[in-house]
Amino acid sequence: MIKTNPKTIALSLAASMALAGGGVAVAGAADSSDTGTRASSEQERQARMDTRAEALADALGVSASELEVAKSEVREQAERRRADREEATANAKGMTVQELRSRRGDRVADRLARAVANKRLTQTEADAVVAGVRDGDSAKAQVKKLRREVRADRREDRRENRSDRGVAGL
Repeated sequence: MIKTNPKTIALSLAASMALAGGGVAVAGAADSSDTGTRASSEQERQARMDTRAEALADALGVSASELEVAKSEVREQAERRRADREEATANAKGMTVQELRSRRGDRVADRLARAVANKRLTQTEADAVVAGVRDGDSAKAQVKKLRREVRADRREDRRENRSDRGVAGL
């Protein structure tokens, strides 16, 4: 059992809630420079996250760096617990962790084959999800990551199309 400072847990929980949008409300976002150029959506998102993190740190009476340290500690503890559970499951089934991951990957590949057949995914996307599962990630996390990438690609395509048509600022 890992002992954790209760303040660390409270800080990380509050940080997670705030950064997920459920905690501290922050009015406005960080301004981009006055160069007249619009910041990319990724830069704007990062600025909003930084602003929320600073507001949360102020509300908790700690520095932003202490808040980051607390969040990283909680992430590391969660990863260790996940690895321990995975090892215990593999041992209970009489196999190695890698064999367990491989079997999970096979089951996910079977499910994703149906999605590919129904044209909901490409084979390349399905293969990326299966590879992630075999590396130890959850299928859900891999699909979320894939969807984020697809949305980002679509946004970029729309931006390029707008600029090709001469539509500015949309």
